[in-house]
Formats: sequence, C-alpha cells, structure tokens
Amino acid sequence: MALKQMHDIDGRMMTVDEIAGMLGVTKCALYRRKHVTGCSYQAIVNMYRDNRLAAPDDKYPRYMVDGKWITVRDISQMLGVREKSINQWRQMHRDVAGNMPQMKDAVEHFRNYKRFGRKKRTGKAHRVKGRTMTVAEAAVKCGVTDGAIYMYMRKHQCSLETYIRNLEKRRVSRAVKEIMSIIGQKEAAKDDE
Repeated sequence: MALKQMHDIDGRMMTVDEIAGMLGVTKCALYRRKHVTGCSYQAIVNMYRDNRLAAPDDKYPRYMVDGKWITVRDISQMLGVREKSINQWRQMHRDVAGNMPQMKDAVEHFRNYKRFGRKKRTGKAHRVKGRTMTVAEAAVKCGVTDGAIYMYMRKHQCSLETYIRNLEKRRVSRAVKEIMSIIGQKEAAKDDE
C-alpha cells in the first residue's frame, strides 16, 4: 500500500482527502484549484477562508491578477479582449510538457500587445488605362469590394486592368439590354394603339 502524501496545513500534516473534507469540497475540486492556480494547498485553504475562491460548486476558476482572484470573464473585461482570445492564446503557447502558461503571462501579453486593429491591405500599385491605382482604390471607383476584385483576379488569372475592362463591358451590355427592353416596350405600346 502506497503512503499518501502529506501537506502542511496550519502546522498540521494532512492528506488531500482531509483537506477537502475540512473545506467541504471534493478531492477533485481541490485538485482542480491546485492545478489552475498553481498555489500550495495552504494558500488554497487560506483563499477559501478569505472567500477569495467562490463557493465549492463554482465552475469558473479564478486566477491571481493584480493581487485579486478573478475569473477569465473579469480579466477579459479588464483587458478589453474576448475571453476566447485569452483562452486561445494560452492553448497556443503550451510548453514542451503540454502545460498552458499561467494566467499572469497571458495578462502581461495582452497588456503589452499593441492593438492597431486589422491591417488593411494596401497592395501593390497596378497600371490601369495609363493610371496607377491599388485594388482598394479600384474597388471604391467601381463600387465593389476589394475582396470581390481579388477573387475575380485569382479565379480568372487576370490583371486589375483586365478586370476593370471586363466590368465596364458587362455594365455597358447590361445598360444596352435595359434600353432595348424599354424601347421594345414603347414600340409594343405604339403597335397596340
């Protein structure tokens, strides 16, 4: 029979089962607190006594940030980022053993991270009818999105100039069809009279 590991709690040596019984939580919940916080069992006992940890059935782990025990939701509101972003950053930056970094590292990352927003594509300049313009400028001029232009150019393996010429041809033919349908309606009306 293996010996159970003993932990010093208030000067008394206790097992994990005894600590959990004293706090009124399950052994699994105590292990989870230990894993999530990375603290000693004595620190966890002190946190329960000071009500820094929520009720035993609380499913949201709390992390020490700026001297306060707070949830990921509180951290995300404090940093102005989504909870999902914080969790994904921690998932993507695991160490060799597969352990996620501590929450204080994630908080430090997001505090130091300069949020400039998504960079817009400036793109390279294209020659179109003797003028130089980017895809973004062409999109504004043509009344379409730059994504639509990039998709068309990729699909048809053509240049920006070819795209604009084809767009103009399509618009002219559409206008001619509309004019002809209007003229056709007027001639049909004259024949009916």
